[in-house]
Amino acid sequence: MAYVEIQYHNRYALEVREFGDQGWAIHVYAPRSEQRPSKIAIVTTTGAGGLEQLITEAKARVDLDLSERK
Repeated sequence: MAYVEIQYHNRYALEVREFGDQGWAIHVYAPRSEQRPSKIAIVTTTGAGGLEQLITEAKARVDLDLSERK
């Protein structure tokens, strides 16, 4: 997997990587100040055109993680 870019959503890092020949993987990390494991999810797609949908899914994982902490 080659690193492509990093985005942020509510202080969580979304690390976008190439996945296979045409797909994408996003590794979702909680802020480092938290008292729990840093990586909370990995979401993937094997389709080249699915990156925007995958980013939406990764942001939903962040929102779910935040709501579970309340």
